[in-house]
Amino acid sequence: MSLDPEGVAAEGHGRLVRDEVTGEVGELMYVGDYEDPAGRPRRRRRLAFLRPEGGGREWTTDPDHVTLLGSATTRRRDRHGGGSGDPRSEAGT
Repeated sequence: MSLDPEGVAAEGHGRLVRDEVTGEVGELMYVGDYEDPAGRPRRRRRLAFLRPEGGGREWTTDPDHVTLLGSATTRRRDRHGGGSGDPRSEAGT
């Protein structure tokens, strides 16, 4: 289920999500307006900032391309016992 940008921003921080463009799964860190200081011409755009589970290099995507999967905390707990650890089961698919 993709969420509108306001829904992702309001409910997604710290949640496990999938970037539908890349297929990558990560934790939603932030959704908001971003202006690349090196961009010419400078323009503002709304971005979702994601990072791999457990840390690593963040990436950005359009918030419309983010699908909420579940809680990152739940996912970590499931991986260490109890639950399948499969994000599709958390998303209800």
